Amino acid sequence: MLEQTAGRERFDAFLKAWFDKHKFSSVTTEDFLAFLRENLLDRYQLEANVDEWVYQPGLPGNCPVPESDRFAKVEAQARAVMEKLPDTSGWTSHEWVHFVRNLPKEISPQRLQELDRAFQLSNTGNSELLAAWLETAIRRGYLAEVQPQLESFLTSMGRRRFLMPLYTALVDSGHLDLANSIFAKAKNSYHAVSANSVEKLLADAGQQ
Repeated sequence: MLEQTAGRERFDAFLKAWFDKHKFSSVTTEDFLAFLRENLLDRYQLEANVDEWVYQPGLPGNCPVPESDRFAKVEAQARAVMEKLPDTSGWTSHEWVHFVRNLPKEISPQRLQELDRAFQLSNTGNSELLAAWLETAIRRGYLAEVQPQLESFLTSMGRRRFLMPLYTALVDSGHLDLANSIFAKAKNSYHAVSANSVEKLLADAGQQ
């Protein structure tokens, strides 16, 4: 935000001045803000919602939105996936995950099966990609084909950030019984925080 407001040249000069003056010393947040106002904002008569950035919760309203040419190309291929399989040459794992998460909501189970056969997504050894693929499969009606991999993943993976989206997808898609069955097998191997989170999710869903 400060770089966008001041411009790269002014911002770089400000950073250099800050580090030159304060290297090998202890400073407080208030020290930095005073230096910022004196040497950048007031000096160039710039307006910036500094207090919101420093002291308020959440992301400020003027938070920069990152853009990626490579992700944009992946998104275009995801949108076109109904007509043709993507050209994945040179893709990183991040691009694969982004592709799976951006598959069209209306994609058919048959098309998911074609993607799965072409790229072996259900058998990937990358946990990030597998979790994203399994969640997409659950929500797009491809659960029956990936259920063995799903059960294997949920009974061997204990990280909450993987577990909660998958159990939530099962609940949202009307598969509460399956979620409870898998959880009964796996809960003793989960960390207490993960187990409690999943248990509450399933209990709340059962009361609806």
